[in-house]
Amino acid sequence: MNSLFVPFYILGFAAVRISAFSTYTKLDVEISGDTLSPHFSQFWRSTGLCPPQPHQEIGKYLLSNDVMQNFLLISSTPHQGIQQIRIHWLLDLITWDPIQNAYNFEQMDQLVEVFHANNLTLGFEVMGNPSSRFTNFDDLKELGELRKLVQQIASRYIHAYGKDFVQKWNFETWNEPDHKDFDNLNITVDGFLNYFSAVSDALKEINPDLTFGGPGGSCRKPSFSKRCWALLDYCSFHGAQKCGLDYISIHKKGNSDAETILSSEIETIGAIHDKYPNLKTVAIVNDEADPLVGWSRPHLWRADSKYAAIIVKAIAMHQYRFRANKSSQVNYRLLSNDNGFLNFYPNFFTQRTLNARFQINNTVVKYAHLVRKPALTVMGMLSKLGDVQVKMTLSDTHNRTFGGIASIRGGECDGFEVSSIFYYSADSQNVTRKDLVRVRYDIRSILTEQLAGQSCVNEMLIMTCHVDNRLTNPYEEWKRMGSPVFPSGKQFYQMHRSEGPECGKPEKVVLDNDGTFTTSFTMRLPGVALQQICWDTLQGSTAPTSLQVLPVSQTLVLIKWDDSSVLGRCVQTYQVEYAKNSNDFNIINDYRLLFNSFYFFSRSVRGSYRVKMIDFFGRSSSYSSVVEFTR
Repeated sequence: MNSLFVPFYILGFAAVRISAFSTYTKLDVEISGDTLSPHFSQFWRSTGLCPPQPHQEIGKYLLSNDVMQNFLLISSTPHQGIQQIRIHWLLDLITWDPIQNAYNFEQMDQLVEVFHANNLTLGFEVMGNPSSRFTNFDDLKELGELRKLVQQIASRYIHAYGKDFVQKWNFETWNEPDHKDFDNLNITVDGFLNYFSAVSDALKEINPDLTFGGPGGSCRKPSFSKRCWALLDYCSFHGAQKCGLDYISIHKKGNSDAETILSSEIETIGAIHDKYPNLKTVAIVNDEADPLVGWSRPHLWRADSKYAAIIVKAIAMHQYRFRANKSSQVNYRLLSNDNGFLNFYPNFFTQRTLNARFQINNTVVKYAHLVRKPALTVMGMLSKLGDVQVKMTLSDTHNRTFGGIASIRGGECDGFEVSSIFYYSADSQNVTRKDLVRVRYDIRSILTEQLAGQSCVNEMLIMTCHVDNRLTNPYEEWKRMGSPVFPSGKQFYQMHRSEGPECGKPEKVVLDNDGTFTTSFTMRLPGVALQQICWDTLQGSTAPTSLQVLPVSQTLVLIKWDDSSVLGRCVQTYQVEYAKNSNDFNIINDYRLLFNSFYFFSRSVRGSYRVKMIDFFGRSSSYSSVVEFTR
């Protein structure tokens, strides 16, 4: 286990908390072209949720308008900044029809269609008990029936949407099996191994490239985590490939902080690798890597930028510790927060969620309206990072609240991008301050190392965006309004305006004689900042696609589009337009949009909608297709 530990100062990286009495006033950073990670992938693009009880009725919840808004807002994260949603109890969307002597997939079909239409992938936990059809996985007959069911699921959606879509899913074992929440099923330790083998065999028979992992638990002491360690024993004995274990999923959370997530992982991964050396190459997934257990527990820090900064801090720590660290032997594949839940009254902002839900029950037609929290906004900021990580050097390596990641995107001058994200986090501590960050970009070094020394005379622009508790704080806006249970349309508008990120105008980059560029900005603790430097491009950007309009109430719709066809990530804003009559379009957003969604309030929402993108250089893409909304 000790072999996994590398002191953070060796990595030139800040990771843990400092005192509230720190006297730092200036934070100096240098970004150069040295490659730290040539294949920098965004391994954090995931969230998860557990539908409320009763499990046999989860279709009512997962297919409700409230959850549809949640899914659309999550999927509107720029550049698929969140791609996967991992959901408990999915098998309970399926029912058994004794008259037809067949399974009814109607509800699951509807859910999968929503995911396919919005470029989302399923974290498919093979969990649940359709119509209480199963009782005991020590029974060979029931295992055969389970195997048939899993085969039907895989083949059904491959046939409907193609193998490429389903191959992106992470199939996984029953969640936290050692907590024994089996929904009236008897799953002994041997029964769990039987279940694992049946599911794995079923998936691989349909398509050997389908991904299946487990045990999806904390893997604590063997006296408690019997099923976790039994599965690892089994797969170590037979070999991971033969037993069908494509990844090892664990759940390690913090103590209202980021560092404990990583230290807990290091301990558990070390124990697994020490005991099972032949499993060292199997990918590691922490798909419940939250700063604190208990999603429904209200905490004030979950409402604002403290939570957002912890998320970015934890991601950066993992990148430096596992993925950019050449001495690491850990194949770390995925870090996922489990924060896709919907809050309930009276905890509008303070639960572990990405959006704040307001249930408007004082109207004839009841509906819900969601407001994006900073925790989701920073996932959009993270999506702007590139595909190669470059060196970021901090002048003060003892400042353990400040850090970040620098990256580049592109292989030629045309449309080249440098993007850097910075966090300022004392975890959940109630510490506030404001400091100056000065960043020196060694552009000559970046071009020499990453573009073989091309001169790149294209014009460059830089844009800086912030999330903090002064500029982007819907929770504070709501409190200033008197914490209304049923906000008015005007009050929702004010909260949406404060969602952020708050971005300055793109400014021209002028290099010094030595090929460097230095910029300064104020950063507040807690907070997150993003800087993008974009080189001009001769290529015109294509239009946003897949425009859709979701009705919320008689006077409110949620408009959502897809940015996968938009060239590059240098988006200044989107312009959303509405026409009551077919061709009389007017702009309906009077503030910048970096997410691919917009709530529109109007006495009449019937009409035509379209959207276009505006880049850093003020150029517009063509318009999306027009959508007619007539409900």
